Amino acid sequence: MRRSLRLEFIGHDLWSLFHVRGMKPWVAEVSFNGIEVIDRRFVEGMTEYAYANKLGWEGVYLYFACEEGRVHEVYDRARLRGPRRVFMVHDGSKWLELQREEAARWPSRSAA
Repeated sequence: MRRSLRLEFIGHDLWSLFHVRGMKPWVAEVSFNGIEVIDRRFVEGMTEYAYANKLGWEGVYLYFACEEGRVHEVYDRARLRGPRRVFMVHDGSKWLELQREEAARWPSRSAA
C-alpha cells in the first residue's frame, strides 16, 4: 500500500528561477548492503500551491507516494537549523524516523 509523505518546499520561487542544487526536497526508496546504501530510486513528487504565499517562498508542498514498509531516504529543508537527510519508513500506522543502522536492519529493506 502506498502512503503519502508531505514536505514543505521552502524557497520554491528561487529554485524555479535558478534551479539551485540542494534546494528541492526529495525522497528515494533505498536498498542496503550491510550498512551502505547500494540502490536509490527517487520517488516523483506532486506539487501543491494551495497554501503558498504570494511569492511562493513558503507554503508550497511536495507530496510523495511511498510504499508502506519500505525504507526511504528523505532530504528535507523545512527546518530552522537547516536541511536534514534521514531514513524513514511507514509501519502501517505512522511514519518512523530511523538511524542508518536501524534502516539497514529493517525487515523489508530490499526493494522488489
